[in-house]
Amino acid sequence: MEFLDACGEQRLIEVLSEFDEIGELPGIAHSRLWELLKAYFVVGGMPEAVKTYISLKDTTRNFYSDVRLKQEEIIESYYADIAKHAGKVNSMHITRVLRSVPAQLQRVIDGSVAKYRIKGVVPGISHYNRLAGAIDWLEAAGLVIKIPIINYGKAPLMAYSRETYFKMMLFDVGIMGCMVGLSPRVLLDYNYGTYKGFFAENFVAQEFLASSKAGLFSWSEKTAEIEFLREVAGEVVPVEVKSGTITKAKSLQVFTSKYQPPFSIILSGKPANLKGAHTRYYPLYMANKVARLDLSNETTRYSVVCLD
Repeated sequence: MEFLDACGEQRLIEVLSEFDEIGELPGIAHSRLWELLKAYFVVGGMPEAVKTYISLKDTTRNFYSDVRLKQEEIIESYYADIAKHAGKVNSMHITRVLRSVPAQLQRVIDGSVAKYRIKGVVPGISHYNRLAGAIDWLEAAGLVIKIPIINYGKAPLMAYSRETYFKMMLFDVGIMGCMVGLSPRVLLDYNYGTYKGFFAENFVAQEFLASSKAGLFSWSEKTAEIEFLREVAGEVVPVEVKSGTITKAKSLQVFTSKYQPPFSIILSGKPANLKGAHTRYYPLYMANKVARLDLSNETTRYSVVCLD
């Protein structure tokens, strides 16, 4: 929403606000929002990157290249700050952990972001407690998003989390695209294969954190896994993220059958459709609305899926 505001898209912001009342979105608005979402995947939300995008997009042909250069400057400034404030050994660990996050995300193939692996991040370190301080530092600085992976789907979710079992994402999709070296054109064409999954998952994590104070959790049992679980009004809501418009979700079916969550929401590239009794469909750019759902007035059972 802040990105739309910076782009001067006030009418689209109004349309999204009106959606809360009428539950429908004009097709032309959906198309425009989807294009802007892809632009956001390139630019991200860092103020300097957004400012570069806004100032050059109507006057410079290769403005996305300038955005990437600005993002590279931002990344280098983070490394410099880490070296300055964290001490020699600790700064090395912190820098290696930060660099390892997009590197590990790159290995995601048609599925959910995997458990963060400690081994190989810093030579000679293979146990969590040796890197816990570096991870805590990055999390406190707001540079990484640490999401516990739990194997039980009932509240309270925190009771089933383990400090050493988690996935980790970056704070900004634009910075992530820069760090993994994805060209803006590939992102804008939305034709980047397995990258779409973790980009969308990272985006949803950002939106959830920006829109709600509730903690983020992931779920995994045997071969089934759900990208996010949220506690809302005492209910556990599963949120699944996929990389396309296909809305089949086997893991969601497993979770729903076992835990009977209250209702189902699918975030995808498709327009919104809230007419289903048990499943509601939202486009991916409405992840912030899913994050703010209030179940206090709900009378039907449902569960939530996020498909990118």
